[in-house]
Amino acid sequence: MKRTMKVVFSLALLLLPLASAVDFDFTYLVQQLDQKWPSLKQTNLEFWSHEWKKHGTCSKLTQYGYFEAALKLEKLTNNLTKILADRGVGPSDVNTYTFRKISDALNQGHRAHDLLQVQQEQGRRYAAVRGVSVRRPLRREAHQLHGVAV
Repeated sequence: MKRTMKVVFSLALLLLPLASAVDFDFTYLVQQLDQKWPSLKQTNLEFWSHEWKKHGTCSKLTQYGYFEAALKLEKLTNNLTKILADRGVGPSDVNTYTFRKISDALNQGHRAHDLLQVQQEQGRRYAAVRGVSVRRPLRREAHQLHGVAV
């Protein structure tokens, strides 16, 4: 309990000076970040502070909103991975999947149409899930990228 309070206090000291004067309860957020977004090379606090300074300050989110969004993105990723696995699509060095198979699996899992889309930016194609870009180029000539046939 003391460690959590120390981390919460430290996180607030590092992040809140950059935020508006709104008070946030970081306790729950820090517990979730400890579990879902730990650092492998430095303390979690140093890692999160770096992520905020490098990426969060460019967003229109508050610090709390930025880290809350990161946790929601992690949950979305896990949900999508489970939906795909339940429909026979998973990471593989051997198997490839067509864009259609992946798209159909996601659409069935979410009961939504066109959940997976291809976006083009600066002449490169990217897979995107409802606007969340995967940022891995889709190369038509390769016909395969990380287990996904294009």
